Amino acid sequence: MVEKWSQALDVDSGFERFTAWVADAAFGLPLSEEIDGIRAFDLPERIGVMTLRSMSPYREEEAGLDDGT
Repeated sequence: MVEKWSQALDVDSGFERFTAWVADAAFGLPLSEEIDGIRAFDLPERIGVMTLRSMSPYREEEAGLDDGT
């Protein structure tokens, strides 16, 4: 029953990926697939940043995406 649960864990999902890693590393339970680089971050392509200038009256109010400069 525990092995069936561990094989049902989604190793691509955030918390379930960590749970699957613990189940494999600590208890040697089988998983649906291999876990590669548990400590690797899956960052988005673009991370928005809010600066102090954006909160001031002198903020830029242009339409569109900020180019980061």
